[in-house]
Formats: sequence, structure tokens, C-alpha cells
Amino acid sequence: MYIAIINSEERQSMKTSLYILLFITTLFAQEQVFYLKSGDKITGTIVEETETTYKINTTFGIVTLNKEEIQLDEVEVFLKSGDRLQGVLLSQTDDTVTLQTSFGAIDIQTEDIERFDFKQKAGFSKDDSSGDDRWYFSDEQLMDIWFDPTGFTLKKGEFYLSGLSFAFGLKDRFQISSKFFSYFIGDFNLRPKLALLEKGDIKSRRSLSIGGHLHTRGLPNKYEFKEWDAFEEYWWDEDTGEEYRDTLVTHQEWVRVGSKLTENYWEGNWSDGDKIWGEVFAAYTISKLRAGGQGRINYTFGGSLIFYPGYDPLPRAYAALDVDIRKNIKAMAEVFYDPYWYMIFQEGDIVPLFFDLGFITNSLPLWGQKNEKLWIGIHFQSPRIAFYWKF
Repeated sequence: MYIAIINSEERQSMKTSLYILLFITTLFAQEQVFYLKSGDKITGTIVEETETTYKINTTFGIVTLNKEEIQLDEVEVFLKSGDRLQGVLLSQTDDTVTLQTSFGAIDIQTEDIERFDFKQKAGFSKDDSSGDDRWYFSDEQLMDIWFDPTGFTLKKGEFYLSGLSFAFGLKDRFQISSKFFSYFIGDFNLRPKLALLEKGDIKSRRSLSIGGHLHTRGLPNKYEFKEWDAFEEYWWDEDTGEEYRDTLVTHQEWVRVGSKLTENYWEGNWSDGDKIWGEVFAAYTISKLRAGGQGRINYTFGGSLIFYPGYDPLPRAYAALDVDIRKNIKAMAEVFYDPYWYMIFQEGDIVPLFFDLGFITNSLPLWGQKNEKLWIGIHFQSPRIAFYWKF
């Protein structure tokens, strides 16, 4: 039998090596967030694990957690492949999610995850979003911010209905919409939208979409400032039955692009558009997970061009932001450049830079009941109130 005798220098050398190994392990280890049953939240890297405890290196030192103290979350994971998994979330890093399922513990790459939903925890009611619960995605992913598209599209089989239009997802990256209200003036119109790019993971994802809108008649929602002369007064000679006009007055007004004065303008009449026209657009959205895992912040940048006969292309450019305040409330802000936009209180020529601000929610009661499919919003720009159903 051999007995190893370690002198003090060798012992010191071994300690130094262990410290270096611990430092390297900590340096390259990924931080994890631990939610405790007490309500505390601790962020750090695991430096040692036993059957019952974790040793975690945090910003305030090494702490030991009993595994029984950790709040395990039941989650539902939707994969980009179309598969869906349910289980208990064991651990999570930037690259992987470890899930305890009915067929064992599995590691899932975050780049393969489409959506990540936390199920209801004990102690939180279904409609309570104010607790320290985690939710990576709200109840709504916007395909438009008011009148401007985002980079997202409806998923396959989803249906959207508002007071003016409808849309449905033909595929996960392709949707068709139409303004059915325009059918009443004979304007058959279609608005296809295709997502060219969708990539990223839970923490950050990006989507780029393009599309167009074809109209068979009608006028675009664009305005131009016009000035013209017209007679304000007219009368008839009772003897001859002839009409006479008097008092020539200069008029100034914002009118719809493509509209023309009729012969009876003094009665306030304008002609309806009877030409085929269209629009093309593109939108790029960056979606980021908020700190603490409470919803997302989405940044959208986009632009459009309207082509109407007799006019140069009508441009519009915008930057928008929508923030998940709760799972069922979104706040939205937008700034846009549009030289053909009109606001009720404006007079004459102005700088064509505008803003919009508002929110939408599906938690407002309607006829005494809440309908989670119905979203209602209020914003600064006309028409002020928006609502739609999504199934």
C-alpha cells in the first residue's frame, strides 16, 4: 500500500488550481434565473449541484438553494417544426431549455422554439397579470399598428374581423385581407402579405414582410390641399327659366386624392373614384423579451407607396413601438411621415410629420361579459376607436 504525502506547497498549488478551475467554470457558464416559492428571484451560475441543492455564484456571493425551495413552472412549448411539448421547466439558459416531460427530461434549443407559454401558477387567478409570474408572450401579436403593417402575419387558420375589414392566414407566413366595407361602393380589393424572414429565439426575434393592396375603384385615404374659384350664389329668372350665378369666391380645402369637383359643387358634391389603383408596402419588426420575462417590446419600421393614376407615387414612412403592459394590454406609439395625411384641425400647409399614441385590450366588458377574442383600442389619430375579433 502506498501513502501519498502532500507537502504544504503542493497543497497550495492544488488550491490555486481549484480556484482557477472555478473561475473558468464561472466565466464560461451561462447565467440562470431561479424563481423561489417565497417570491424571491435569484440570478447566477451553478457551480455545484447535489441531489438536493444547488450552489450558485451570484453578484452577492455564493449561495446554496434547496431544490425544494425552487418554484417549478409548468410550461407549454411550441416548436417551429409544429410539435408541442408540455412539462415542468427544470432550467433555462440563453441556448437551451430543459423540460421534464412525461417521457423524461429533454433539452430543447431555444432557436427551435416558436412560442413559450407559462401555465397558471398556484396562487394566481386566470385574469391576474400583476403578480411576479412569467409570461414571454402576450395574448396578442399585432399584424398591424393601427393602419400600418408590422413584420408579423397571421398564423395558418387564424381569422381576423374588424368593423371595416377581414383577414385570414392561408399559411404561417402568408395572409390575405380585404376591406369589405369598400364593397358597398363597388371596390373589390385584396391585400396579400408575405413574411420573407422570420428568425430568432425567445429573447429576440425578427420578421420582415412585404405586401400590396389592389383596388378596383374608390379613393385612397390620402388628402391634398386645393384652391379653386366657385360661385357661391345662384338664382333663376322666373320669366325665362334660365339660371344665373353670382359672387365668385376662392375656396381652400383638403380633399381626397383623386376626387374631382362636380358641376354642382356649391351643393358640396365630389366625384367618387372610378380608377384601378394600388399600394405596396414593407415592414420589419424586432421583438425583444422584456427584462424579468414579463412580455415583449416590439419595434417596427416600414413604408408604403400608393400608385393612383395621374399622381406621382404617394409615400409614407413610419416607426412604431408596441409594449406588453400585461398579457391582455398593449400600449402603442407611432411616428410617421406622410405628406398626404390630413387631421381635422389642421389648416393650410404643415410639416407632414405626425404621431399616434394609444392602447388595446381584450379585458373590457361588453354587454356585461368579457370576450377574450375581442380587442378594443383607443388612439389619438382618427378614427380614434378601433376594435376587432381574432379567432
